[in-house]
Amino acid sequence: MSSDMANHSAIRVEGVYAAYQRQPVLSDINLDFPSGRWTAIVGPNGAGKSTLFRVLTGSMSPLKGRVSAFGADIFQARRAGRIAYMAQREAIEWDFPISVWDTVMTGRFGHMRVDPLWRRLTPGRFVHSRHTDAVRSALADVDMLGFADRHISALSGGQKKRVLLARCLAQSADILLLDEPLAGVDPPSEALILEVLAGQRKA
Repeated sequence: MSSDMANHSAIRVEGVYAAYQRQPVLSDINLDFPSGRWTAIVGPNGAGKSTLFRVLTGSMSPLKGRVSAFGADIFQARRAGRIAYMAQREAIEWDFPISVWDTVMTGRFGHMRVDPLWRRLTPGRFVHSRHTDAVRSALADVDMLGFADRHISALSGGQKKRVLLARCLAQSADILLLDEPLAGVDPPSEALILEVLAGQRKA
């Protein structure tokens, strides 16, 4: 564990206030998410869970307060690839013509920023081996490597969840933010996802 991970909370929310069209959704929220643990956010529909997720991922700026990851601004942490976000299955356009492999490869885009320009401009088959190795490992972890060439629209609900998780794993992030990761999955997929997450927590 790096020194900053040992000395700071994974995510800290301090006095956050967020609203849509001046209607408050989150008010004076203070949370502390420790490293190396699972933390669940539960509540009824309309309680502000989705808004909180947007704030935690850095996709929405609070009107007041501060959100940090390992002591740094949440936007910096997200840009640095330290935070991976797994959206709900319903938030993905599954008819988009893309394979399972290419979907998971999108989790490596942040890391590709440091690659030489010629690698970033050439076809995907010429990407650095560290990216393909990460994608292959992530797909193997969720038992989806055999589906790498399959179109994402041809997957079952549980398989789609596994692909979304693999994309997070391929990112090699310090924090995984998962939005309803077990919703609508079959029992084998649920058991596999929990097993993979348990392994990530120990890593």
